[in-house]
Amino acid sequence: MSAATMRLASVERASTRVPVRTTPVNPVVAVVFLGAIVLIFAALAIFNVYPSARFAFIAAAVFLMLFPVGVGLLNTRLKPGVVRFDENAASLRFIPQAAAPVLFFAAALVGLVPGIVALVNGLDAIGRGLAVISALCLVWVLQQLWALRLPAGLVLDEHGIRGVRGSKAVDLSWDDLAKAEVTAPKGIRLTLHLRPAGSVVIEPQYIGSDPNVLAPVINFFREHPQHRAALATPRAALELVEAHASARAD
Repeated sequence: MSAATMRLASVERASTRVPVRTTPVNPVVAVVFLGAIVLIFAALAIFNVYPSARFAFIAAAVFLMLFPVGVGLLNTRLKPGVVRFDENAASLRFIPQAAAPVLFFAAALVGLVPGIVALVNGLDAIGRGLAVISALCLVWVLQQLWALRLPAGLVLDEHGIRGVRGSKAVDLSWDDLAKAEVTAPKGIRLTLHLRPAGSVVIEPQYIGSDPNVLAPVINFFREHPQHRAALATPRAALELVEAHASARAD
């Protein structure tokens, strides 16, 4: 796989402009809030007389530090107007960054530790709280492992759209797709509306690209079947969409 990026300036100017952020939460507020919780867990670890409980609180603090770092990577690496794709693929494949998913998986594994320690040493009130956190992390680990059954990214070819690692797999023919658009109920998302009804919502960490420009790319090939053969050459396909948007602007 050869990762490449391209700025689709003309497509961006003509597209819907939703702020490129994976979460609606202000990053500064999130960091301050999680930082306060980390300090509380750190204090509990320092002043707790039981080594096992100290270990559980340290693990909880590490978990809470890894998660915002992963979210921060997603927000900083998702660039407005830029798509990230596999230049050597046999079709147009939008690919994610690897760093944030790795951090999320590490955070989920670390998050299992407090609950395990709490179960071994007995569940008091704090232990039950730690066990709940670890139970949620176990679900998160299983979800990430289940997602590995799919190749990462979103593939466009002559036949349709498929791929994405997440809770839903995408496997659509072009006739199944009504349109693609950008939505922002909980941070920016790519939404594929289906015929005759229904939709698939894709989070940006699975595609590594700005949905503001990715949606128009998908819609272009949905509306222009005569150009779908170009999808076999990824860069040429993107240049075609950019040239079309530039010509319309002129």
